[in-house]
Amino acid sequence: MIPWIQVYSNLPQHKKTSRLAEELKISSAVVDPNMVAVGILIGLWTWAIQNAYDGDLSECSARTIANACQWKKKPETLVTALKKTGWLDDDMRLHDWEEYAVLLIDQEENRKAKTRDRVNRYRSKKAASCNVTQCATCNVTDTLCNAPTVPNLTKPDQLFSGGGDDARARASEEISDFAAGRDMDPSLYFGVTPEIRAEVEAFTNAAFSRFAKRQPTENDDAQAFMALYSSREDPGTGNWIMTIPRDNKDLLLYAFEAASNAGKPGDWRYINGVLSKLRQRGIRTLQEAEDYDAGRTDDGF
Repeated sequence: MIPWIQVYSNLPQHKKTSRLAEELKISSAVVDPNMVAVGILIGLWTWAIQNAYDGDLSECSARTIANACQWKKKPETLVTALKKTGWLDDDMRLHDWEEYAVLLIDQEENRKAKTRDRVNRYRSKKAASCNVTQCATCNVTDTLCNAPTVPNLTKPDQLFSGGGDDARARASEEISDFAAGRDMDPSLYFGVTPEIRAEVEAFTNAAFSRFAKRQPTENDDAQAFMALYSSREDPGTGNWIMTIPRDNKDLLLYAFEAASNAGKPGDWRYINGVLSKLRQRGIRTLQEAEDYDAGRTDDGF
């Protein structure tokens, strides 16, 4: 969800807006100076939503504030004018910011609290040296995303074992279905096996049960497959080997949780956006994601 703030309809006619336009000596032959002043204010406020959600600009330089407003003249002139006209308090806090951004502040405080709790739980689990592949009593429900129980797919599981040729045929058909749904030839997925398909299906079912409260569709299976799989060619044999790495599962659960917290449960546009951001930041493990979140919390952003 894109953060937003309230803007009153009388802002262009407000006396403080007029005073700001006068202090900055704004003039234009094609637009009212007050409207230019409104643009400066809204530019500052929308920048603060992303960079100083509590309205405290005391750590920001005059140039940073000017850049936020797209002010091209002397930065100190802008800061002085904002203070003189009452838009910026002497302690460098946006005036009455809590009134305009109360929902944003509440949302951010809630996010921080959840992040701290998630990081603490993750570090506690790590300190106990218990993980999903090594501890018989530790499964996906113990991970930071608090997902439901998922079968331990590193060991034989009665749910997906056996079935003979019929089960394999059904699995192959399902692979064809979801690959075709993405306008891709299934043969392009080198190394895919019925076991991989079953693993993806089990994971997707569990994730949607926990975070979306619905059954996944074929498209959901396809999306999860694209986010989870990893394949490489064996240089010795030339065969393609496909796996579902533990880190990929953890990060996908992290993205599912983020989407759920944002009111977008099971929304692949949001989930893929989270995964894309993680890749851009070079984050490859759940621990790195949690450490990044903890850093943002500590910095107050």
